[in-house]
Amino acid sequence: MTLNDFFSSACRPGPWSSNATVDQNLKRQFPSLCSLCGGENSDCSRYNIDMGVSISGVSNDNRHIQALECLRRGNGSRVAYVAWQHVREFFNIRAPQDATSYALMCEDGTIQVLTNEVLAQTTAPCSLVKQPWKHTKCTWVRTAAYSLGIEPAISCQQRSNIFECLRDIRDNNADFIAAPSNYAYVAFVSAAHERDVISSTECDYMKSVGEFFDGACAPGASFNASVLCSHCQPSSIIMGNYSQNDFTCAYDYSNLYYGNNGTAACLANPNMDVAFVELQNFSNDPLLNSLNVLLDALDEHFGYNAAISAQLVNLEIYSPFDSVNDLLFKDTVVGLAEPSSDSPSAPANNYNNLFRHLDSCTSSASRTFFSFVTFAVMA
Repeated sequence: MTLNDFFSSACRPGPWSSNATVDQNLKRQFPSLCSLCGGENSDCSRYNIDMGVSISGVSNDNRHIQALECLRRGNGSRVAYVAWQHVREFFNIRAPQDATSYALMCEDGTIQVLTNEVLAQTTAPCSLVKQPWKHTKCTWVRTAAYSLGIEPAISCQQRSNIFECLRDIRDNNADFIAAPSNYAYVAFVSAAHERDVISSTECDYMKSVGEFFDGACAPGASFNASVLCSHCQPSSIIMGNYSQNDFTCAYDYSNLYYGNNGTAACLANPNMDVAFVELQNFSNDPLLNSLNVLLDALDEHFGYNAAISAQLVNLEIYSPFDSVNDLLFKDTVVGLAEPSSDSPSAPANNYNNLFRHLDSCTSSASRTFFSFVTFAVMA
C-alpha cells in the first residue's frame, strides 16, 4: 500500500526526488499528497499557512513546527509525522493550552496523551521509527576512511540521547562525539581571573560563577541552582504570573531562556545585564537585532565562526548528507583542531587557550576536568 492509498489527503512538502522532472511528475500523479499544504496554487514546496507571531525557542520556518500548526488548525489533518524534540517545543512553548487535546501514536497500538509529565521527557515515550540518517552517514564516513587507509578504523555506536553519548566518553567506551559548545562561561571566568574579579586560586568554575552573580540563568546547572537558575522561567508560565519561586533549571525548551534565542530574550529582559551566546542562528527579529552592538565583536573571543575568512578546508563530512542537514556535525562546522597543537587560526588558538587556562588552574577546591582528544569547531 502506498502513502497515496493510505491517506486521502496530506501535505508532504519539499522535493520528492532530486531529479526535477521526476519530482514534478510524481506530484502531478499524486496530488492528494499536496492537498493540505494550503493555497489553491500550492506547488507542494512548503506549507502555505500563516504561522502568526514568531515565539522565542520555536522556529516558524521549521517544517516540523509547521506540520504541528497545520494539525492544530484542523483543515482536514488528523495526524502529523514529526520529531519528538519539536513536539516538545511546540506544545511547551507555542500551544501549551492545547497539549492535552493531542496524543502520541505508539507501535503497540496504544496512545500517550501529551500531559505535562509526558512533555517533560527528553526522549520520546514511544515512536514508530527512528530515522537512520546519522548512523547511515557515520557508516559512509567509516567506509570512506577505510578506503583511504585512515587508521584506526571508525566504529559507529548508537545511543538514545546526547547524555548517554557523554557517559560513553567519560567511561572510555567512545572516543568522539559532536555536540554544541556551551562553554562560553569559561571565557568569563578566565577573564575574571586575569583581572582579579575572581580569585585566581579558585578553580571550581561553577562555584565561582554562582558566587559572582546575584542571579543567573544557566540551564542544566547542578551547583547552587537557586542562584544559577534563579532567572530561568518555565516556558508555560504566563509572564504576568511569574514569581522567583517558579524558576527552572531544565536544559531544554521547557526553559524559556534555553538556546540562542532564549539567551537573547533573557538579555532583553531589563533585569538582566550580560549573556554568553553563540553568534550564529539568530532569527531576523527586531528584538534580537537590537543587540547587534553587544554581539559585534564576540567572534574575536570564541572559537570558529562561519564568517571568518581564515578557515580550515570544509570537508564533505561536515556538509548535508542525502539532503539532510546537521548529521553528526552541524553544517556550520569548518574543521577539526588538535587542542595539544598550535592552530594557524587565531580564533581556534584563543579557544584552546581558554581550556588550557581551565586545566592549569590549581587549587584545593573541587575541580571539573575536561579531557578530550579532539573537538569539533562549531559556528
